[in-house]
Amino acid sequence: MKSAIFDMDGTVLDSMREWDNLSANLLRALGMEPPADLTDTIKEMSLEKSLSYLMNRFGLWETKEELLMQMREQIHIMYRDRVKLKPCAREYLEKLKADGIPFGIATATPKKYALEALTRLGVYDMFDFVICEDDVSADKHKPDIYFEAARLLGTDPADTVVFEDATYAARTAKKAGFIVYVIEDLSFIKRKDELMALADRYITSFKELL
Repeated sequence: MKSAIFDMDGTVLDSMREWDNLSANLLRALGMEPPADLTDTIKEMSLEKSLSYLMNRFGLWETKEELLMQMREQIHIMYRDRVKLKPCAREYLEKLKADGIPFGIATATPKKYALEALTRLGVYDMFDFVICEDDVSADKHKPDIYFEAARLLGTDPADTVVFEDATYAARTAKKAGFIVYVIEDLSFIKRKDELMALADRYITSFKELL
């Protein structure tokens, strides 16, 4: 490993349960009971795509702008007050720093929320950069964000480890030629076998890498 690219939610931050509940909480606030399949259906969607799905499926009369405002307020509070680091994440980042390995974050989360959480948790300054999907105008179904991160790190994909928890993102990075380490998260536990099959290494905690 010459460098590392970290996903943020579910990888560095223990935040996927919050994200899984976001759309359900929005429906409850609108007086609707979320169906059992909601989380699995929208898990791999961007925020805007998930809102379009909710509007179409449930016939919501609010505009997308109104719904986005409500969800963004929930997201802001989540990152400002609640999300925590994954176990041993800080210790592993410190180890990489001590070993002289550069690393950055490539996240689907809007940058302002990412910076707020990482700063509050005292790890923002450890990363060489934080980039989000908006920076490359593509989500993680495409490899653009990983290639941009590798460019910023100055390493080839074959020498760069991508840390992910999501099946689709790990698959994208793997197909693009990166080394892929998957860190287990309960949000994707139903797809553990698939993740283990595509990962170069599957870990249940950063403690395994210390």
